[in-house]
Amino acid sequence: MKVARGPSSVGRAATTGEDGAFRLAELAAGDGYVLTATKEGFVAQTREGIRVVAGQVTRVEFVLRAAETPVGYGVIEGEVVDGEGRPLGGVLVAIVAGPSGVGRQATTGERGGFRFGELSPGRYALKATREGHGAAAQDGIVVEAGRTTPVRFVLRRAVAQ
Repeated sequence: MKVARGPSSVGRAATTGEDGAFRLAELAAGDGYVLTATKEGFVAQTREGIRVVAGQVTRVEFVLRAAETPVGYGVIEGEVVDGEGRPLGGVLVAIVAGPSGVGRQATTGERGGFRFGELSPGRYALKATREGHGAAAQDGIVVEAGRTTPVRFVLRRAVAQ
C-alpha cells in the first residue's frame, strides 16, 4: 500500500498482513489522500479523495484481481511446504534453466506461495532452497502461452551429522 496527499507530497508505504489488512497510523487529518494497492501479478487499484478524520479510523477496502497474462507468455505459480505439508515461508525459488534465461528468483511468503509471470513458452527448471532445509529441484516444467503451470515443492529439514 502506498499513501500520498496531493501530487507533490512524499508518500508512505505499508505492507498487508496475512489477513490482507493494513494500517497507516499518524496521518494528518484532512482531505485529498490517495491510496494505491499493488501486488505482483495483480492489477493495481487507486482510491482518490480519501478523508482522514482526527481520532477516527478510516477504512478503505480493495479487491485486487489477477492480471491477465500477456499474449504469448505463461506463468509458473506454486507453493513450498515442509515435510508435514505446512506452508514454508522464506524459501528462495529460482529459475535455473529455461528459454527465458536464468536469474529470476522469488521468495515465498508466509503461505509458501511464489509466482513467475511473463515467461516464454518452453521447458523450465526450478530450484527451491531455505537455510536449515534440504534443497529441491524440478526439471521439465512445461510453460504454455496463456496458461498457469502449478508447481509444488516439499522441503524437509536438514539432518545434522
